This record gives sequence, C-alpha cells and structure tokens, in this order.
Amino acid sequence: MKKIGQGLHFNVYDIGDKVEKTLTSKTQIKRKLLLWNPFYIFKLSSLEENARSVIEERDKITAELKKRKIPAYLLANLRFDNNKI
Repeated sequence: MKKIGQGLHFNVYDIGDKVEKTLTSKTQIKRKLLLWNPFYIFKLSSLEENARSVIEERDKITAELKKRKIPAYLLANLRFDNNKI
C-alpha cells in the first residue's frame, strides 16, 4: 500500500486498481493548516478550533453519505469500512 496523496480530510493510498482513503489525524490537519496559513503560529487557539471544525465537518459529511442510499457506481463504487473509504 503506497501513499499517493493527502488532503485535509483523508490520506490516499494506492491498493492496486483502487484507492483507499483513511482519516487524517488531528496532528496532520494542524500541520496542513499551518502550511497553508503560517500565521496560525501566533494564534494557536484558532488553529485548534479550525482543526476541530475540520474533523466535525468531515464526520458530518461522511455520516450523511452513509445515511443516503446513493448507488455506489455514482460515487466511484464507494465503500465504507470502519475509518476507511
């Protein structure tokens, strides 16, 4: 399994003819936010708040996708397994 990318919400791994997405950790999210906006170093409380907000947003969107009965082929055969997509 080779890591091929990382966004704010997920790490992306190549698993042959498919990809697997795993949740990014709070630390990874903070690093990414700091990379995008170095001024967070002066306002660590905002960094913490935004990292928490990103996690809540990700969890809310993932839960909503699980709840809806969208055909898998419309979402590139999306499948949820624990903390992986």
